[in-house]
Amino acid sequence: MSSMYKDQPLVSIAIITYNQKKYLRKCIESVLVQDYPNMEIVVADDCSTDGTQDMLRKYNEQYPGKFVLKLAEKNLGITGNSNVALFACSGKYIALTGGDDVFLPGKISKQVSIMEGCPEVSLCGTYTKLIDSSSSEIAIRKDLKKRSNPFYSLCELLESANSLIPVVSYIFRSKDIPKNGFDYRLPVASDSLFYYHIGSKGKIYVLPDILTCYRIHESHAKNKGYVDDSFVSLALAEFFFPHCYKEIKKARSKSYYTAGRYHHRELDYHLAQLRFKASLNLSFTTKALVAYVLSRFRIGL
Repeated sequence: MSSMYKDQPLVSIAIITYNQKKYLRKCIESVLVQDYPNMEIVVADDCSTDGTQDMLRKYNEQYPGKFVLKLAEKNLGITGNSNVALFACSGKYIALTGGDDVFLPGKISKQVSIMEGCPEVSLCGTYTKLIDSSSSEIAIRKDLKKRSNPFYSLCELLESANSLIPVVSYIFRSKDIPKNGFDYRLPVASDSLFYYHIGSKGKIYVLPDILTCYRIHESHAKNKGYVDDSFVSLALAEFFFPHCYKEIKKARSKSYYTAGRYHHRELDYHLAQLRFKASLNLSFTTKALVAYVLSRFRIGL
């Protein structure tokens, strides 16, 4: 480390990507223009076929010593590739992001300032701009309960089913990562359990500044693997964090509701009814009741 950065802890920006060349350059450029001086950029590419790896090699040549490239020769899947990125990081702090997401100016410096000044905080997120495939703004995501002083506990993170704030906005300490990283029992959506473990190490804080862009594709809402893994994540969370049982129960209700919406969109009304009913049995909400009635009459949500 250069002497000029001796008071600035190393931050690893870990980018997880697969066939995202269309968006990846903007993601990388948004990291390169951050005003924080001591960063490494770790990119784990999961055997892309769209020219991503050639582009990454050019970046590595252009910025010697800045990049750590992990270029898979065979596809590892989301969880496997995430672990490759995670365990290649050398920084005191780690920020994980997808290859299609974007950091806004000042993100890393502001988050490091919070983490250095608040050792009790284990996860620091930011307000997040949701964007679509063409980079048009969809909405602004603030912390879930829109608090004036947005600190949250692990149990609240669990109650939200990992939806306090988009996870691409988080930064955390490398010392707090689970021993085995992302859990291979969750092949698609292993990030929830991962962040529950880190959230158990302290408080969660959401910076009330828009510093991250999270890209939402239509395919996100149609990926049943995310729904299935959410149930497994919560079952494992109940084992690891039994003191949050009440909050996990509410999260399971939300997950059943989400699953019901998925099956309703797929026109599987019978299974949708079962999921909405399970949601209502765990925690009554008006929206789940309305969805249950609509599914019974095969009416669109």
